[in-house]
Amino acid sequence: MMIAFFMVVSCLLVCSTQAAVKNVDDGPSIISDDGDIVFNALKAIIFNGTVVQCANATGECFPSMKLAIEAVKTSLEVLIGSVSGDLAALETNVGQLNNSVDGLRGTPNVIHSLDVKSDELSNAIDAVNSDLNVTISTVNELSSILATVTSCLNCGKDKYCDAGECVACSTLCMKGFKQDVPCGFDHDRECVDINECDQKDTCYPGVTCTNTDGGFDCGACPVGFYGNGIACHPCSSCPQGFHAVVDCDGDHDVECDDVDECMAASHECHENATCINAVGGYKCKCSEGYFGDGYNCRRCSACPDGFELDATCEGVFDTVCKDVDECDTDPCLSSEVCVNTYGTYRCDCPDGYFRDSGSCSIDWGADSFLGELINGDSIVSGGKASFKQIESSNGDIFDISNGDILIKEAGLISLDYHQDTRCYSSYCTIILYAITPSLTREISRELIAYTTNWDGIFLSSNFKVEANTLLRVNFASADFRTIDNGIWSRISVGFIPETAKPSSYVGLLNNMLSGNYATFSDAFVDQSELDDITQNGGYFYFGQDGIVKFDYLQDIIHNCGYFYGEAIRYRNTGETIIVSRELQAHTSGRWDGYHDGGAMAVKAGDHLRFNMYIDRCSSRSIDNGVWAPVGIGFIPYHGKNKQATYIGVLTNNCGGSICRFVPRELTNSDVFSLTNGELTVAKAGHVSIDYHQDLIHACPYAYLSIIRVRGSTTDTIVRELQAHTSGYWDGIAVSGNFAVNADDIVRMELQCSAIQAIDNGDWGLVSAVWHPPSH
Repeated sequence: MMIAFFMVVSCLLVCSTQAAVKNVDDGPSIISDDGDIVFNALKAIIFNGTVVQCANATGECFPSMKLAIEAVKTSLEVLIGSVSGDLAALETNVGQLNNSVDGLRGTPNVIHSLDVKSDELSNAIDAVNSDLNVTISTVNELSSILATVTSCLNCGKDKYCDAGECVACSTLCMKGFKQDVPCGFDHDRECVDINECDQKDTCYPGVTCTNTDGGFDCGACPVGFYGNGIACHPCSSCPQGFHAVVDCDGDHDVECDDVDECMAASHECHENATCINAVGGYKCKCSEGYFGDGYNCRRCSACPDGFELDATCEGVFDTVCKDVDECDTDPCLSSEVCVNTYGTYRCDCPDGYFRDSGSCSIDWGADSFLGELINGDSIVSGGKASFKQIESSNGDIFDISNGDILIKEAGLISLDYHQDTRCYSSYCTIILYAITPSLTREISRELIAYTTNWDGIFLSSNFKVEANTLLRVNFASADFRTIDNGIWSRISVGFIPETAKPSSYVGLLNNMLSGNYATFSDAFVDQSELDDITQNGGYFYFGQDGIVKFDYLQDIIHNCGYFYGEAIRYRNTGETIIVSRELQAHTSGRWDGYHDGGAMAVKAGDHLRFNMYIDRCSSRSIDNGVWAPVGIGFIPYHGKNKQATYIGVLTNNCGGSICRFVPRELTNSDVFSLTNGELTVAKAGHVSIDYHQDLIHACPYAYLSIIRVRGSTTDTIVRELQAHTSGYWDGIAVSGNFAVNADDIVRMELQCSAIQAIDNGDWGLVSAVWHPPSH
């Protein structure tokens, strides 16, 4: 029984051991074979040329490579699993074998067999352990390779794999090198030296080129050139006046220095000149008392009689002599004009004068016209005024054409028109036009406020006209109730011919500044000289000495008891003079007209400004544009026989109806003088006069007249009417242009039996200008 049992166990042990040994023997064979195949395939994928090329291409082969490596990874995982299973089975067989050995230790035959099998089993275990270690080593190596490959697959373009790390490829080869091997999967780019000497024009033609690591060297420039071998330049030569101090030697150009011709006595200066060395040459300067270019010198000249030194003889220029202006010493008669000529002078009659028996007499052709309205009844509803002539000394200048005043010659016009009327509208307007065949220009306009009483409206201006100009007055409103004719509607026109070189300015109010003075925009300006009359910021500047006649009309509403304005002349010396002052009573909420006019003498640089002290009124309105025209005339002085001007102030309150004055300014006492306070004109000619007076009166109307007294004869020239002032101060003004004989007296008369108050001084200013007549 025991033997049978032993045999069975022995058989089972032997069979099991053989199976175990067979299994152990099969394991290493499988591990070894599969490991070698996988390892070699994986190494081929990583290190062969295909992988390197792919890393330098666009990366399109990366997906395929990833699939291949993932397949290897799967094979490794299968292999590791198989090895792990074999190891587990082997451990089980070893355990069973050990148990069988322990159970059969008492059976000698079995022991012997077991010992044999035990030796075989030990050898098998050693072999399995050896192959197991190789397999584990192979698995570890393959796992490391797979991890490295997987990491490097993420490097992307412009990087390479170094020991499992992604490293950026070198950007560029250094200067003087070029790429030989591009950046690959497992290596950086490689650069090699460029042989610049193989390139064209590396060195200057004929210069030896030697290649160096990363560069090149050029030899010396050819004879006759200098430079660095790359660029060579022809050697320079010293210009005239210089000599070489350093020769051109291939590295640098020639260096030159100045030759001192004066020291070397190689100059060509004149014997009366001094040699002055200069860089590259020399200069010659004539000695004192000589002039010229230094090579030729001549003695300086002296100024002849009639000339004086203007610039001394110096350099290349001889003495410069200028003409002596003998006229500065007034060598001519008072009626003559001294004309300086080259080296001498002559005495001429001035423009507008003629020589008469050895002396000069004026021949300006100044004239005046006096007329009056004849159709007042027919224009109460508006229309063109028609005038008739009362007085004119020169039919070649003035005429009447269909009721208009015709000016036959070109010249300067001073016009004053006084009209008494009644207006039943809020205001009534009259307008002055200058009409030529090609142009109609509005010159001036004036308005009168609503009034049921007789009151005066006053239109005036100063402007130039061309030959054959019509002067027309239009009654522009349809609500004139009555318009008087005759002496109550006088128009007077002064004329200065173009030969006297007059100028004029007509402008329109632009703004009444807070400083109480008016600024104007130009309407039209006619000037003989561009700077005769210039306007800037409300100031009118005059470019030369002469006579000025001005008129400024303004419509206005205000609530003051009265306001007033002034025309002021300013001199560069700081001197000022009030030429005219006009006062206006409150307007009762209606538009009414304001007038300021006068005449004065000016010097070059004098300026005129119109001040209106309207800001004293808490309520006021002032119109701009055509409702505020200004007209200024300017006549320059000609020769010694100048025009005359006069400015006076009232002194007697117009007592006994005659207004008497004292002079404020008189420019020519040979013409104007005062006789018992009245203006006397010593010479025949033409007079323009303006008088402004403030007063309070209770008459239905008062009127102010300009009267010419000639011996025992008196003639009323013009007359201005003023309605009762209702207890307020108000201004009245009268102006006229008319002819005078020698010793005529110009009288101002104020007629009113109920004058309540009248002011003297600046509140009663008169100005006048006299022009000589035609011979």
